[in-house]
Formats: sequence, C-alpha cells, structure tokens
Amino acid sequence: MKNSVRITVALDKETNDLIEKMKEEMKVSRSELIR
Repeated sequence: MKNSVRITVALDKETNDLIEKMKEEMKVSRSELIR
C-alpha cells in the first residue's frame, strides 16, 4: 500500500464515542475504521 498522508482531526465527544464503540465492535484500529 502507498504511504498515506497523515492528518489531524478534532472530533466532538459524540462522534468520538461513536468511533470508539464501532472500533471495539469491529475489532479494528481507529485508523482502519477511518480509512
């Protein structure tokens, strides 16, 4: 895979909580989930 460009994002609490829940349910890293 080609090297990705790294970015920084700010998430509100609700979005962050949703991503954390999805991450745990899908057993993937946050990076994999966002990709």
